[in-house]
Parts: sequence; C-alpha cells; structure tokens
Amino acid sequence: MGFGISNLIQKYTKAALIRYISPNALPIVKKYYGTEAIDQAEEIMPYTSFILAEESITPDVKKSEMHTYSSTITNQALENGSVAAEHIIQKPVSISLSFSETNNSLGARGGVIGKAINSLIGSKSTFDKLVEIWENKIICQIITEHKIYNNMVIQTMPIKHSAPYKGSLDISCDFKQLNFCDPVIATYVGKTSALSKAASPTVNGGLQKPKFL
Repeated sequence: MGFGISNLIQKYTKAALIRYISPNALPIVKKYYGTEAIDQAEEIMPYTSFILAEESITPDVKKSEMHTYSSTITNQALENGSVAAEHIIQKPVSISLSFSETNNSLGARGGVIGKAINSLIGSKSTFDKLVEIWENKIICQIITEHKIYNNMVIQTMPIKHSAPYKGSLDISCDFKQLNFCDPVIATYVGKTSALSKAASPTVNGGLQKPKFL
C-alpha cells in the first residue's frame, strides 16, 4: 500500500507533462516486452533499461489543460411521439494542453555551449520531440495536476511562433485516448449447415479467433 501511494505521488510531482518511449528504443521494447505503452513498459522492464528508453517533455510554462469527457446517447422514436434512450456510448477521453517554450537566456547568450544546451532542453528540442511523437504515432502518458492518462495519441498540434521573441513557441496539443478491447474467442461445437470446414481451424469444430476489421 505504501509503495503504491509513493509511486503515485512520484508521478504527480515529477517534472514531466508528456512521457513516452523513445522511437529509437520502441522496436526493442515491442519485440522483447510486447508493449509500446510507457505505463506497461514501466511495470515490466528493468529499471535501468526503462530509464534509457523513457523520454519526456517538460514545458517552461503550462498555461492550461482541458479534460473532455463526452458520451453519445442513441434515441429511438416511439409511435406516441416520445423518444426512448437506448444506449449510452462513452467516447474516448480527450485532453487539450496549452503551454509555452521560451528562448532561455543561456541558449541566447551563452555562446556555443549555451546553444548546445538549449538544443537539448529548449524550444527546439520540444518542437522536435512533438513532431517525432506525431510522425511515429507514439502512445503517450499525460501527467496533469488532476489525473494521469495513459494510451494517449496526438490528434492535432498547432505550434505558433510570434516575433520578436526568437525561438519561443506557443504550443497547443490535443490528445485522444485509445480504448483497447480484449480479443473475443468464439466457440463452435460440432457442425451446422451454415458452418463450413474453412471457418474452423479443427475438424468437427473447435476454437477460432475472429479477425477484427
């Protein structure tokens, strides 16, 4: 119980807004650990290996975050003119993050060394990381002040630069959560007139894993 609470506090207080597995490490993590989600990798990977595989984005200024929970209610019209609600379909959760990256003074005035450091921790690094996440369709973990969200992917990502602040960026990221479902196993017992041999991997029925479109 104590470990769970301390782990939760550590996540909430960690200086990171977006966490993900590095694209360079992703093929190895998927091959040997069977996952591309950072929360699952954190649980099953050795600590030292996970530290090398982890990437994060920490903004200079977090301006706002919007959590969107929505549902679709299907309705059926009745003969008497009333409407009956049939189903409530919960849509994937979406998060809108708004933050700024500044052109830090070390990178602007620190010469060659300052520019090198700024390329690692400044606005250019953040820009490159976000594009990398989008291009590789990477699954992220989003840490907010109120809740931690897993299995999030970038949906839209406007990035704005305004003069005269050289190198600074205003970034808005819209993330949507992926909802994974467990595979369903269909059981066939014996033969029926509607079931051909090609529909089952074994003679006289058996187990078949249906394909998902």
